[in-house]
Amino acid sequence: MKKTQNKLQVWQDRLSKARSAYQDTLDKMTVWNDYYNGTRVSQDDPNGGRKSTRKSSNVRNIVYELVESQVDSTVPLPRVDAIHEEDKDLARNIEAVLRHEIHIQSLPELNDLQERTVPIEGGSFWLVEWDPAAGTHCSLGDVKVTELHPKQVIPQPGVTELERMDYVFVQIAQTKEYIKERYGVDVSSASEEQPDIR
Repeated sequence: MKKTQNKLQVWQDRLSKARSAYQDTLDKMTVWNDYYNGTRVSQDDPNGGRKSTRKSSNVRNIVYELVESQVDSTVPLPRVDAIHEEDKDLARNIEAVLRHEIHIQSLPELNDLQERTVPIEGGSFWLVEWDPAAGTHCSLGDVKVTELHPKQVIPQPGVTELERMDYVFVQIAQTKEYIKERYGVDVSSASEEQPDIR
């Protein structure tokens, strides 16, 4: 038990250091989201703070308009070309399976969210994982695709490329019941540490 607690403490310390190193970027994301949502606060205060702009009766949110004008939420449908003539039916079957998976995973809706997140934040993430609880009567588990906001992904400090990182933290809001069911750990006495992740 003590070894487990030591491991937990090591990773909690790493998360704390990574979050503090990433805090400046998280603060900038908050400002960028405020601009998209139509804030009337600017950053032109010489003392480094933020102050309200002059009140106006007709305000256009140009950031919102610029982002929305770039949104293209279409997901290209898969196309499979058979090399041999006798494999044309198999190619059509593969296309049908891929189209079905696009529909099941709600990829058009997730892509629509990403189309707005990327211009505002400068990037975004897809989380592709295996869900052992999913599946049908003849399969155990299935692929699960989720879109992650950049605020939910805390990178290893000092490393800029995801492929070169030894670790990366993904912060996802989960219910206490889900944690107990999925991992077998009772966290009923724990409190929510970061409600803004939701």
